Amino acid sequence: MTAVILVGGEGTRLRPLTLKCPKNVVPLAGRPFLHLPLELLRRHGIRDVVLAIGYMPAMIKKAVGDGKRLGLRVQYVTEREPLGTGGAIRNARRLIHGPAVVLNGDVLTDLDLSKVIHEHRARKAVATIVLTRVEDPSAYGLVDIAKDGRVRRFMEKPSADEIKRTGLDTVNAGTYVLEPSAIDMIPQAHGDILHGKVRFEPGPRKKGNLWLGARLRLHPGAVLEGPLVIGDGTRIDADAQIGSLTAIGRNCRIGARAEISGSVLWDGVVIGEGAHVKDAILGHGCHIGDHARISPGTVLGDDAFVPRHSRL
Repeated sequence: MTAVILVGGEGTRLRPLTLKCPKNVVPLAGRPFLHLPLELLRRHGIRDVVLAIGYMPAMIKKAVGDGKRLGLRVQYVTEREPLGTGGAIRNARRLIHGPAVVLNGDVLTDLDLSKVIHEHRARKAVATIVLTRVEDPSAYGLVDIAKDGRVRRFMEKPSADEIKRTGLDTVNAGTYVLEPSAIDMIPQAHGDILHGKVRFEPGPRKKGNLWLGARLRLHPGAVLEGPLVIGDGTRIDADAQIGSLTAIGRNCRIGARAEISGSVLWDGVVIGEGAHVKDAILGHGCHIGDHARISPGTVLGDDAFVPRHSRL
């Protein structure tokens, strides 16, 4: 069985974080997000993977390579233009051998793929779509199914009246199992087709609920409160305070007496002396000046610079 992961999107809803980085390699707990669905496939015995890429393909290839270090065999197929879900699958057809498991590359899940595949085979289905129930389906495409599990219709972005009238709450969860005959029915060019827990991989040194990089430089007086993640090569100067629910990437520099809590810092971020960062996301290479204050909800793209004593 082959797996196809759809990773061609531009991630516009994550901007400015995705202006220089595809959403599928955005770091999560210090690792590219894409590693998580890849590891899900491996845990369920799927080794052959095709990545359908389009936006910033070089960065995705750099993050995954040929898949050997993840225990997989990874190949790539490139979209010259956005093809939609079905078009992307059809574009990968020559690399698909037998049935295919298809995943949206931005879905974080602990789905039991083995069970889904078993049900697909037991029902002798041509195509299986995994559904999930949500409280507010207005932002999704509703899927109406019969009692025997067959899809009756799709409703894209339904209105509040339609949701109330139909009583539907089942939406597409972005996971499919497709027989070759189903893939062959997708038009050649553009086309379409009829959540979970994070699994952390501890770093080289582990202490309680802290995951610390092997080359972390921690100066006297610094305070760390877990749970948090700190990447290799990061330096935390004297009397800095790192609060819980914080993830700091590799090769960051946290100045003396700086305070950081509830925030995500990507690789290469510099936090000046006495600066405060709370409940924020800072992209690669951001520089926060001495005694600057970054308020909750702030999101800064790669290489952003905040002058000393500034407030955001």
